[in-house]
Amino acid sequence: MTLKEQDVLQLLARNISNKQIALALNVGEERVKWHLKNLFGKFRAGTRRHVVDRTYLLGILETERWLTEYEEPVISSMIPEVPGV
Repeated sequence: MTLKEQDVLQLLARNISNKQIALALNVGEERVKWHLKNLFGKFRAGTRRHVVDRTYLLGILETERWLTEYEEPVISSMIPEVPGV
């Protein structure tokens, strides 16, 4: 898995939109969709939730939903607000 795919996966686990992922990573939405397509293939998953569930099962993502009270403001500040979402 590439570093960018790992970044997308971590944001995907927070259940945010492609648009928000794109803004957080400073890439276009099409690039996010490309990485998602690759993640779907690598984990033989059909949905976003399926990708996340498989990575938790494989230990790629931490099983405890990895946000502590200390980390929450830092992560939240990475994800820009999208008008109308």
